[in-house]
Amino acid sequence: MYKTSLLATGGFNEKCGILGVGTKQFTLSLEEFKDALYLLNYMEIERTETEIKKFELKHNIKKNTFQKLLDSNLILESSLVKPKKVKSIILCKILYNVLPVSH
Repeated sequence: MYKTSLLATGGFNEKCGILGVGTKQFTLSLEEFKDALYLLNYMEIERTETEIKKFELKHNIKKNTFQKLLDSNLILESSLVKPKKVKSIILCKILYNVLPVSH
C-alpha cells in the first residue's frame, strides 16, 4: 500500500512545476506536473499498486510518474506515513490552482 507523503510540496509557474520534500526538489514539465498532482491527490488515501496502475491508465498518466514520485519520497509506503489523519493543505491548494475543477 502506498500513500502521498505528508511533507510533499510544490509550486509552478508558466514554464514548469516544482515538486519536492524538504530540500530535495526537482522540476517537471507542466504536463508531467499535472500528472504528478493527479496521482498525489488520488493517493491521499492508501492505494494498492493495482489501484494506482488502473488510475494511471484511466487518466493517461505516464508509467514512470509513480516511480519518479516514489524515488523522490513524495509517495511512501503507507506504513511510513504518520499520522494518518493529517492532510496536505499545500498540495490541495496547488492542485486546485492548476487542474480544472471538472476533472
